[in-house]
Amino acid sequence: MSLRKHKHYGKMSIKLQMSLLTFEAESIAYTLCQHYSLDSSDYSFSYIAGYSSDKDIKELKASLERIRSAADEMITDIDKSLEKQMKREQSKAVRDEAR
Repeated sequence: MSLRKHKHYGKMSIKLQMSLLTFEAESIAYTLCQHYSLDSSDYSFSYIAGYSSDKDIKELKASLERIRSAADEMITDIDKSLEKQMKREQSKAVRDEAR
């Protein structure tokens, strides 16, 4: 990367923003795993704790709201998809039994 681009990205706080986005994505993934009874705590806890250790409460609250909202939306969508899939499979089983 050229020095000019490096200075430009530094001014935009790209690294800080990427760190925040990665923290939020990891937190969302952990929330989804917990909801569906998948254990990712060995990896997730250390990453989340490491990121959040030097953050102020206001910043963490803002992240937690984005994490909660995104996880809720994703869980709702996944559950709807799973329900549709189960209904398709049940309909197929009924059709197969009727033959």
